[in-house]
Amino acid sequence: MSIGCEKEMEIKDPIPEMQPSALDTLRKQAVEGHAEAQMQLGEILIGGPPEDRNETTGVMWLRLAAEQGLSSAQYALGESFLNGIGVTKDEDEAIKWLALSAEQGKAMAQNVLGWVMSNREDGDNNFTAAVHWFRAAANQGYAVAQANLSTMYRDGKGVQRNKVLAYSWWEIALEFTENIQSFHKQDGPYFNPTGEELKEIEWEKNKIRKTINKKAK
Repeated sequence: MSIGCEKEMEIKDPIPEMQPSALDTLRKQAVEGHAEAQMQLGEILIGGPPEDRNETTGVMWLRLAAEQGLSSAQYALGESFLNGIGVTKDEDEAIKWLALSAEQGKAMAQNVLGWVMSNREDGDNNFTAAVHWFRAAANQGYAVAQANLSTMYRDGKGVQRNKVLAYSWWEIALEFTENIQSFHKQDGPYFNPTGEELKEIEWEKNKIRKTINKKAK
């Protein structure tokens, strides 16, 4: 059984079909070394219209952008290695690129990195590191990471078990999510707080909200 709620890739709008002239311009910019163009071209080749797809070449462009330090490309490249998209699946390589993106503050990368750290295929989990990255993303207002942090407090993985904080983070996640259907009741803290505990939970939630609002400024 995996730890945490989910590790899904960032949900994006479908990549629209580009006019041949626009695609040629994008390729030219990518060849000239523009990281954003390399990233965009990589995304088109991986997930664009079927006639444009070439996952192996797409990952090559993602790598070039990632090597220039583009956080979104580092995240996408990490996901490619994690899921075996255009490359041989390699968890260590995935962690390398996700960590580079996470260190630049990308919440999606932080959340996925936390998930991987707590669900290593070789069983060499690092729950303390997972909590660190879940918290980093949670404090940016990323709901999935907030839910994942809740489960860590619920189960005492990487932190001391704390049902009040588990409940607090779960309710914050429900506040911040844009897709409440993605949260399953069985992932929640499953306990009935007392009156005093409800007061503690409200205090913790206000504290969390202040942290998130401060980060947003």
